[in-house]
Amino acid sequence: MLRPQENATRELKSLAGLWRFRADADGVGRAERWYAGPLRRPIDMPVPASYNEITADPALYNHVGDVWYQTTTYVPEAGRTAGSSCASTRPPTGPRSGSTTPR
Repeated sequence: MLRPQENATRELKSLAGLWRFRADADGVGRAERWYAGPLRRPIDMPVPASYNEITADPALYNHVGDVWYQTTTYVPEAGRTAGSSCASTRPPTGPRSGSTTPR
């Protein structure tokens, strides 16, 4: 397995911390384009963590389905080269857990 390495041309940045989070119990987030702006009525959720075990809300504990995470981060000048990308406002294309793209 390849591990991230920091060197003269690559900087590692941890995305751990509190992210904005919202469960999509009705599965409407993609159709309503939740990825296109700030989440409405989010809660703070630590990342990395298992969202099912963070709150005392039984609906979230038992939730199986889409969830959405959002955060803001700084991209150093060195990472802003032509052809590079580290953020997305596109909807997800397949199953995955928390990321900077919505899910």
